[in-house]
Amino acid sequence: MKIKKYLKLGLILVFGLLSFKDVSKPKKHKKISSSVVFGIDVSTYQGNINWKKVKQDKHHIKFVIIRSTMGDNRRDGKFYTNVIGARAQGLIVGAYHYYDPNENSTKQANNYLNTVKLTKGDFIPIVDLEKLN
Repeated sequence: MKIKKYLKLGLILVFGLLSFKDVSKPKKHKKISSSVVFGIDVSTYQGNINWKKVKQDKHHIKFVIIRSTMGDNRRDGKFYTNVIGARAQGLIVGAYHYYDPNENSTKQANNYLNTVKLTKGDFIPIVDLEKLN
């Protein structure tokens, strides 16, 4: 499938560039709207999530970003459960990879691609950068 091939190539490129580019200085962005949409990010650390309660939250949660993978071979043990639960409540889903700068970038991209199956309406792939080395 061409799309998967290009997505894989793009992720490998992004992971590779992360090894060389200084991303520690975020750029300032202009405010484009006064509308606010709330979402949350989750991982195995949140334990068993009651997705019905999340959907009914007073902040009107619209999306959830779920940790899928870490480094070149680790997967979040709650990823699939969280995706199923969030989608069942009609939440928009995204999956993020926790990038480890000390591990092979290509293997990390493959870990994400072999774990995450994007569907229509999902967020594009997301990379979580918390440390540079």
